[in-house]
Amino acid sequence: LEAEAIRDSALAVSGELDFSTGGPSVPPQREESALRRTLYLSQRRSEMPDAMTLFDSPEPVSSCQRREVSTVALQPLYLLNSDFVLKRAEAFAARVAREAGEKPNDRVVAAFRLALGRAPEPDETTKALAFLSAGEAETSLVHFCHALLNLNEFVYLP
Repeated sequence: LEAEAIRDSALAVSGELDFSTGGPSVPPQREESALRRTLYLSQRRSEMPDAMTLFDSPEPVSSCQRREVSTVALQPLYLLNSDFVLKRAEAFAARVAREAGEKPNDRVVAAFRLALGRAPEPDETTKALAFLSAGEAETSLVHFCHALLNLNEFVYLP
């Protein structure tokens, strides 16, 4: 996926995406806290956000006929360490807990359905339940949701 789609997908899965249309763009200084679609982030030629550059967003100084696609080591590192992605994982976990209830199995199924659009395979469920039971419930759920946001299946379209 493109940088814009990855950002918007993380916001959508977390339940934080602001679906309002129109209005002013979001200034670059507020980008990390902005919950609007990436389309509404203002672009400055001299200030390209790291995520946009890492995920092959075209430079705003010239037109782009076709977007280049690359896979580099910094992309998964960004998804693992970015404050933006970590905050989305926390909100995603809160959404899963709120919508799925207390049962760990229901939480795993809900998280998979929200992030990947499918139910987990039996072996995925077993591994996820083992992971969730290994630590404190809420912290484990945040880490589990963060892991789902880092899966190739979430970031790349087949």
